[in-house]
Amino acid sequence: MKWVPLYLLLLTPFSLPAQTFQIVQTIDACRALQPLQVIPDVASFSDGYAGFCMFDTQTRRLHRVKLFEMAGMEAPPNAVGKERWKLYNENRLWDLKDSTPVFFDRDKETVTVLIRTTRYRLKNEGSPRCPGSDEIALFAKEHERWYCGSTRKFLNTEDYIVQVNHAALYTFDLKGRRLIETAPLPATNDELIGITGRRTVWQEPVYFYKTITPEGRTRGQFRITIAGAGEDLQQFEIEASVRDKNILGFDGYSLQAEVTPDGKTVLAWEYDELNTPKAGFLVNPQAEGFVISLETGKALRVPIPVTAYGRYVDRMYNRLVIGSNQTGMLYGYDLDTGAQSTPVFSGVSIFLITTNPTKDKLFVFSKSGVAVHDRKTLQKLKTIPLKMIFPGATMLLAAEDYFLSSDGKVLITGKIKTQNGYTSSDIENGGFHVIEIKD
Repeated sequence: MKWVPLYLLLLTPFSLPAQTFQIVQTIDACRALQPLQVIPDVASFSDGYAGFCMFDTQTRRLHRVKLFEMAGMEAPPNAVGKERWKLYNENRLWDLKDSTPVFFDRDKETVTVLIRTTRYRLKNEGSPRCPGSDEIALFAKEHERWYCGSTRKFLNTEDYIVQVNHAALYTFDLKGRRLIETAPLPATNDELIGITGRRTVWQEPVYFYKTITPEGRTRGQFRITIAGAGEDLQQFEIEASVRDKNILGFDGYSLQAEVTPDGKTVLAWEYDELNTPKAGFLVNPQAEGFVISLETGKALRVPIPVTAYGRYVDRMYNRLVIGSNQTGMLYGYDLDTGAQSTPVFSGVSIFLITTNPTKDKLFVFSKSGVAVHDRKTLQKLKTIPLKMIFPGATMLLAAEDYFLSSDGKVLITGKIKTQNGYTSSDIENGGFHVIEIKD
């Protein structure tokens, strides 16, 4: 289940029984949850350089992985100065770009990790030349950089180095602490947004500049290309409506995408914020969302609210549910027609929408509480206060990272501490809570 950041201020007169949310385990290890969570029922955390943790919500086991301590894994060279230059010449210099656990075999105790590296090579053989001349740069050892006497400037790395990206899937035996398989992927600068089956799904966001308006603003479109690797996956392109960049002083516009946890759908949405009490900056049309089936290629375009932080595709009722962070309203859209149901107020600063364990309710996390809605009608039933989740806590001031198991019964949060009257995750020292959710 994909993690979602959220703010909570849960002070309401209604509540469910205290056992609805119960901390059952606190683990003093690992750091923040990773930005992308694609393994069902396994929360992954960062754990220092080239390391990560995985917590299995089914077995309640913690796995800690240090990539370059695994047998069969080569670590990037730690070279500076002339030694680094030698590696440039030999095309042997590379760095770790990022790593994301993407598949986990609970029975075999293996994990497959998407690892992206950046490799470097010289643009030309020999010592680098100064830009615009045949002058050979001198190596300033005290600065570990190349220097041009004619311009009295140091060269930037990009003046003489070409960066080449590589990507591959690495499978590790967690018991034997060893690498057992590698599978190369096409090199890309695109962003991984999800997994479907054995396919990785990527997005390439591009802003196409078109014209300059009389007011001096740039007018153009955002486009996202959705493509896959590992198996055949049809390529999709999403083109948003023509927009003015930095329209009316609003520079937060973007087009974002994610794959739903079941791997069947890509959700994309334009980010917008309130410009007036009732409307956003984006008009004619207002902010739009896109629902694309990875199975059929069918695409649905719907108008969406500002700050669409909470998003949930409900297969049972064939509906997309979106919560607006700024307005606190909950919106439903029919996945066949795009028809919008009557909005329902849930709570200020919505961040996360999910089902309860018995699947008949929706839990909507917001600044005013964990609101409980009827799944069929979206009617709000009641709110669960923060003290039912974290005893003694009254406010979560900072953005928190959350992970939910696929059955909705386990919630993972950062370890909570209280200091100077405020409550937040102790990101610096790490650790996390395991919370059981009951009906």
